[in-house]
Parts: sequence; structure tokens; C-alpha cells
Amino acid sequence: MGALTDFKIEVHTISFSSSDSYLLTFSNTYTVYPTITASVVLSATPLDENVNVFIENITTIDATIKMSSSDFAGNVNVQIIGT
Repeated sequence: MGALTDFKIEVHTISFSSSDSYLLTFSNTYTVYPTITASVVLSATPLDENVNVFIENITTIDATIKMSSSDFAGNVNVQIIGT
């Protein structure tokens, strides 16, 4: 593992509305598959509490963010860390 300065970090907020997937193109290009976390931003709508977010098809330049329901309308925060 490299020094802390060798890592690239980026943060994205994705808005979903009547869609269950989003192809997120990274701001950086990574030498290996980066580590990605994604979380639903809860709102006042109770339906937001019963939805899952998944990360699929990770490459060094993009990843697909997938929701468990196409009815979800809201935001997902995504964090990407890699070298």
C-alpha cells in the first residue's frame, strides 16, 4: 500500500427519478479498481427508508450505481477511493 498522498478521492451526489441505474464516470482514472461506497440520502419521504443501493460493473474509469426500486426519487452519495 502506498503513501496517503498516492490515493485519489472523489465524492459525487447522484439524483435519481424514475430510474433504477446510473453510469457514474469517475473524475479520475485509477490504476486498479477503486473502493466505492454509496448511501441513500434520506428525506422526509418514508419510501426512502426502504430502498437499497448497489454498485455494479466497477472498472478503473466508471461504475454502475443501481437502486433496488425504480420508484425511488432522491439522492445517493458516492465516495470513491483508489490509486
